[in-house]
Amino acid sequence: MAKRLVTIFDRVEMIVLGCLLVFGISLVFIGVVARFCFKSPITLIDELYPIVFAVGISLGYSINVKENSLISMDVVYNSIKSPAVKKVLDILYDLSCVVYGCVVMYLCYVTMIVQLK
Repeated sequence: MAKRLVTIFDRVEMIVLGCLLVFGISLVFIGVVARFCFKSPITLIDELYPIVFAVGISLGYSINVKENSLISMDVVYNSIKSPAVKKVLDILYDLSCVVYGCVVMYLCYVTMIVQLK
């Protein structure tokens, strides 16, 4: 039952991320067209797309960590034969993911606070 709920949540997360991607790109496109073709920028778009991209980045990072598909040096990792060295690299990789996740969460928080002021 729990595994089924996790699968459903993962699918919903992917759908929401896809919708955010399309929505964010559409916002930028509409903003550019309004600004340069009609000489009338829409200020709401300038306020909204940083928030959409911050949420999209957070969701994308979450998905990549779950699938273990972040940018890594697979060639170097696969060439290492020693399990001990691989274990150390795995620990360093996990720590870097935690640090990066904390930095992204902090920057998203700062972006939200700046948008609310």
